[in-house]
Amino acid sequence: MPLKITNRISIGSGGGGGLHPSYRAVYDLMAVKPSVEIAKYQNNLVKTLINSGVFPSKVVRLFILGNHSIQDSPIDFVDPTRYATPVGNPEFEANKGYTGYLSGSTRYFNLNFNPSTETDKYTQNSAGFGVYIQNNVDGSYSDIGASDGTRYTFLNPRNVNLIHTDINEAVGGYNTGIANTDSSGFYFVTRRGADGSTKKYVYKNRVKTTLSTNSTGVPTKGFFGLCYNGNNTPTQISSRQNGLIIITSGLTDEEENILSDAINLYFSQVATATFPYYKGADQYKATIKTNTVFYLDGKSVYPIIGPNYGTETGTPNFNADKLTIVETGKAVALTAGQLITFPDALKYQFTLTSYWSCEFLIKYTTAGTFISKVNGALGWYIAIDSDGRLKANLHSITADDKCESKSTEVLQPNTIYHCVVKMRPRRYNPNFANIVIIINGREQIPYPQYDVYNNRQLTTSTTFSGNLVIGSAEFEGTLDEIIINNNLGYNKGEQQRAWMAMYSSFAMPTWNKPTTKVNLILDQDIDSDPDDAGDIHTAIALNHNNEVNLLGDIISCATAFSAPAAQAIADWWESDVPIAAYQGNEGRDYSGSTTVVYKHIRDQFRAGDIKTNYPDDLITYRTLLASIPDGTGVIVTTGYLISLQRLMNSPADGISPLTGMQLLQTKVDTIFVVDNFYPSGNIDATSSIAYNGSGHPASWKDVIENAPCKMIFSGAELALSIVKGAPIKDPDDYLTNPFRYAFWYNSINSRPVWGVLPQIIAARGLQNDFILSHPFTQTINGITGLADNLVYSQSGNRWFLRFADDTDSARLGNTLTTQVDTIFAMDKNS
Repeated sequence: MPLKITNRISIGSGGGGGLHPSYRAVYDLMAVKPSVEIAKYQNNLVKTLINSGVFPSKVVRLFILGNHSIQDSPIDFVDPTRYATPVGNPEFEANKGYTGYLSGSTRYFNLNFNPSTETDKYTQNSAGFGVYIQNNVDGSYSDIGASDGTRYTFLNPRNVNLIHTDINEAVGGYNTGIANTDSSGFYFVTRRGADGSTKKYVYKNRVKTTLSTNSTGVPTKGFFGLCYNGNNTPTQISSRQNGLIIITSGLTDEEENILSDAINLYFSQVATATFPYYKGADQYKATIKTNTVFYLDGKSVYPIIGPNYGTETGTPNFNADKLTIVETGKAVALTAGQLITFPDALKYQFTLTSYWSCEFLIKYTTAGTFISKVNGALGWYIAIDSDGRLKANLHSITADDKCESKSTEVLQPNTIYHCVVKMRPRRYNPNFANIVIIINGREQIPYPQYDVYNNRQLTTSTTFSGNLVIGSAEFEGTLDEIIINNNLGYNKGEQQRAWMAMYSSFAMPTWNKPTTKVNLILDQDIDSDPDDAGDIHTAIALNHNNEVNLLGDIISCATAFSAPAAQAIADWWESDVPIAAYQGNEGRDYSGSTTVVYKHIRDQFRAGDIKTNYPDDLITYRTLLASIPDGTGVIVTTGYLISLQRLMNSPADGISPLTGMQLLQTKVDTIFVVDNFYPSGNIDATSSIAYNGSGHPASWKDVIENAPCKMIFSGAELALSIVKGAPIKDPDDYLTNPFRYAFWYNSINSRPVWGVLPQIIAARGLQNDFILSHPFTQTINGITGLADNLVYSQSGNRWFLRFADDTDSARLGNTLTTQVDTIFAMDKNS
């Protein structure tokens, strides 16, 4: 049943599972609120420290740098009216923290704490401080501290594989001799009680080392983070990623252990948490976490992930109503001339061979460019074109050396859309660029369909530098959740995300078998290439394996030797599957050919046999369908639609009181159709790929447009990754095995096998590697067999298959290839 998506859970004000008042004070002042999940983890951290007696009585400052958002400045959890002040915009990564050193620039935090003026908790011999480090970096850096030239307090977790630290002492005591080859983890240094004047305690993840120390006095300078304050100069700026900074009174072993456990637990939880503000398929969420290089949620110039901040031109409205129904928060509204400019970052300096995507929610009022990254005349942009279509351009902005695509769908003003634009080398030729546009989960046909700019072999390789700009001189509208990924992402997750963003309840389109073991009819041509032999071999193998009930094989072509060749394969299996043949002469006819492999299979295995020896296709179709329970039939057609058209237009007769149309409507659940490319209709602007459709365009048009049952189209692009020859267990087996003879005769070991995919789905259900498109309607050109147009609809009974994973791994390593290997190696003894 459809899943119901509700708005995010409201967070109470304490008690009954709500927020503790101490954390509530922090939460309320956060400019960007965390998700319920992250808020729960932060709340639990604070409650654990409160229950231990450490917080707030012994904590001077607590900054969670590994937060869900950059905020304006990190909030002090002890007193949320205080902040750590960033200097030079340290680099931020959501849920992980900040890094100071980057390309020699000065980036750090002023922690706004001076131990010589705040003496109520932090004193000479009762003091402590700690940091949580995310990464393993060796070097002469410091992550916290201050000195005034005489008194020193600092921590370097790893320098030449040693921990270096001072606490309220002369500088000579820093070389601790504590071996450490991994800087990641929680570090804490303290003086405490009566022995504070002579000893300091250094911890890493609970492991304690006791060291002698001199007691010189607290520094008179304020503490810095991501470095230490060297007498009012940021010194030893760290290239380690800091997730948390804490300053305390002196802590006991027990108190430190509670603190260490709580902090390590927090960071282990947020590391596996749902990506902030993001929901979708698990695989997609994992990809988002790993590959997101920019994420602006629309609430401020500070992106959750990215180059830390943006510069405003004009006054963008960051308080606009959100565009998605499943999240809380705000979006950013722009009028003409209002811009948000983000500095260039290495993370998204993509090249012509990069695979990357941009996702966003949009509601526009005036067309124009709204996301761009351009340096001179090179770069990329995404826009609403003057005709209301979503347009994306890659490479040259002004010249013809570009790749450009527009959506078939027209985006209506003041309407919310979820969009994904994928920039990548063309699927089938890495020397070509290709742009795929998806709107509300619907993969677009390029507009115009055969625009030469949609698939381009670009001549100049470049890296796209330049600032990232949101808005333009023309665009007016609202944007939300702008996400750039250095990966193509997952079609399955994107489709689910679109449904969730746009509808309060949703049902992902899927296909379920009508019964545990379907009644299968294979309808095929078997007149040219060796993959046709694979179709009947697969059908019989699945029947032999008790996965389908194979009713029959209908040969829907005019070629005289096709049915005998199919019968030869059935004979080899010792199968009694009925084989019927179209007895007319319409469509392609290879009967006069002396080179087609199936003539030689007929001559080798069934010499002299011809199609007239086989039952009529229409009589057989009607007989088979009349014999099965209602709604249990599945037809897989891998060839022309001549026989299906004859069935569909047949009258009631002595076989069945139902017309052909009624038989299809009553007995058949789904027809799987193999041919064409979806949704574009062809592979590029110069090819007309519709081999089956062009073999008999009139039947193709009639059946696709008028058949009453469900249809799922298995496009030709899907099998380009299912490249197989017939596995030969015995080098001489082709002399007795007509299935393998077909591949041997054509000397083909790398032929795509289009017809196996829908048969495996019919037998085993929708495979994990595949999803269904949105439903659509389609008209067919009765002269060429090509689709005249494809229009998506909210309901309907036509879908096409798509890869769930839109990366090369789906095509080159999907699990279907293993299944095909197993099926192709089967025989009657398997």
